[in-house]
Amino acid sequence: MQYRFGVPGKLEFVYPPTKAATQDQFYWRELRGIHELIFQSGDYYYTISTYDVGEELVNISGGSHFGQIEAV
Repeated sequence: MQYRFGVPGKLEFVYPPTKAATQDQFYWRELRGIHELIFQSGDYYYTISTYDVGEELVNISGGSHFGQIEAV
């Protein structure tokens, strides 16, 4: 697995830089409709999140999903 940011042919950021043993460099967590993929590169922690808010919405079939990318 790799996280890649940019456009095809011009990637600005690739983590991890090699494809060997990449699963060991990511952390996955789930809690009450929040799903997060977390990794650290240098001094920064990256969190890629999705949220399932289907049970909070009334009269909407299938609910709603949205997400964000955060670097701190």
